Amino acid sequence: MTIELSDEKIHNNSVEEISKVIIKRLGLGPRKIDSQIPINNLLIEFYERTKKATQEKNPEFAIMTIDEIKDILNLTRQTSYDYINRWLEVRIITKMSYSKNGKIIKGYKLNGISLENAFLKTVSTIKEILDETNDLIHELQKNIKNEKIRNTLKNKDN
Repeated sequence: MTIELSDEKIHNNSVEEISKVIIKRLGLGPRKIDSQIPINNLLIEFYERTKKATQEKNPEFAIMTIDEIKDILNLTRQTSYDYINRWLEVRIITKMSYSKNGKIIKGYKLNGISLENAFLKTVSTIKEILDETNDLIHELQKNIKNEKIRNTLKNKDN
């Protein structure tokens, strides 16, 4: 998993600007600096669908198929999958499936009942990674110290 966090600053309070900054801060946007892919529209669409699903009491409304996602992003299916996989890694969205007219529909939805709720799951994922890294740092420090002690004892014996 590769998570690229950023400290992108907000320039105005428009929905588009805020959503772009959130996407950039979480590393969920295009990797190319000059890319024009409207990935922030996907975040807004996930939110709107989640809101509608809650209002209508129909969870199917919250789910977007890869074809719907590729249409929003104006990308190929494969490139859309590449983006979605990053979103899945940080747990801001989740995979879902449901049956409609005897057919299984697979798609993705916001990982919570709101953007804030989904973001808290992302924070939890990043915190888990940082906690594991902290454990590794302690292990490395301990191993370096033990290696120095072993080398010192080995040199005394020689």
